Amino acid sequence: MSHQMPTPEHVHHAPGAIPTPPSCERRGLLALVLLCLAQFMLVLDVTIVNIAIPDLSRDLGLDPTSAAWPIAAYAVPYAALLLVGGSLADRFGARRLVLLGLAVFTFASLAAGLSATPETLIAARAAQGIGAAMLSPAALAALVGRFSGPARHRALAAWAAVGGAGGAIGVLLGGLLTAGPGWRWIFLVNVPVGVLVFTLVPLAVAAGARSTRRPMDLGIFRIPAMRFGASSMLVASGLLIGSSFLLSFALQASHGWSALATGFAFLPVALGTVLGAHSAGRLTGRVGPRTVAMIAFGTTTSGFGAAAIGSTVPAVLITAIAVAATGLGAAFVAATTTALPAVEQAHVGFASGVMNVAHELGGAVGVASFASLAAVSLASSSDSSGFAIAFAVASALSVATVFGARRFAPRGIPDAAAPRFVH
Repeated sequence: MSHQMPTPEHVHHAPGAIPTPPSCERRGLLALVLLCLAQFMLVLDVTIVNIAIPDLSRDLGLDPTSAAWPIAAYAVPYAALLLVGGSLADRFGARRLVLLGLAVFTFASLAAGLSATPETLIAARAAQGIGAAMLSPAALAALVGRFSGPARHRALAAWAAVGGAGGAIGVLLGGLLTAGPGWRWIFLVNVPVGVLVFTLVPLAVAAGARSTRRPMDLGIFRIPAMRFGASSMLVASGLLIGSSFLLSFALQASHGWSALATGFAFLPVALGTVLGAHSAGRLTGRVGPRTVAMIAFGTTTSGFGAAAIGSTVPAVLITAIAVAATGLGAAFVAATTTALPAVEQAHVGFASGVMNVAHELGGAVGVASFASLAAVSLASSSDSSGFAIAFAVASALSVATVFGARRFAPRGIPDAAAPRFVH
């Protein structure tokens, strides 16, 4: 884990009185960009394959009953090994795991893009998932170790924006690449990005030291801030990914939109997520994540309420989900800035893994729940009542989460210490 090593001239008790060396600012910005870019690749690969499934199935001779395997082969090891990846980051250092995860993910992406058989593609996707499980919690732990104070809030806001918008952008990018150079490029596009990030990470992220403490400390679940952060991440992820699934299905099956048009329809959703996360990053340092969480889920309530009322009108539905996504982008920031600053530095990797598991588990539960609630509409393109029911339930859950945040979220502003610099 990266050690914070403030020198006397950098540490003052009064915020705002701290001189910020230009080299620290540049390295900090580079670290933020690289770590967020790495996470963006991982989130993108969850959804980018969806639209390409028909094309790659036809080219590789993948049986229709096995069409979900390229998706599941990535998602299952990714989710299952996140806690292990986080613990390894604590044990051996976040930067080491970032580089190892990047190497595995990048080589696996190349193998997936060059696959000639279904078996090769599925094996490569599984290797991508293993690399992602190492890279994601390690990158988040490195980011938390690199920043503190208001700078950490802004960095976590950028991370949340990437996580929230990446899935929506994946739908669009998958459609563009599949319709353009071909489905293989949904994997090959990761290769130059992975090489670039791998090359520059050692310049921006400190190596850190190995921890001699027990890596998997379940005692973090006794911390109220950690419990609330993980719970709200679970809910927010379920609402965003579940509603995105329904929006995609409604536009294509009920309204006859093409895959590419549906991808473009997700642009407002992605922009809303980024806007919400950016706003929350600035607001958290002033009012604390508890207030931000209440505002976030209040916004989500109104968005899903409008979606329930206007589910038969595509323009209304897209706008409403974009509003809900704005609230959920802010909720991701509130969850992360509540949980991680409350955990000892030696266990931030494991805690990051927990937050990532909450995100992945929430997404899986969200899709299954939304699909069950909207079953009648999924079965019949002429009946939209299921969509209305699902979005109404999402609105009600958002209201309940507002009251949950008011009751259980810790008060105050976490990590109010002055920023420190890593050399």
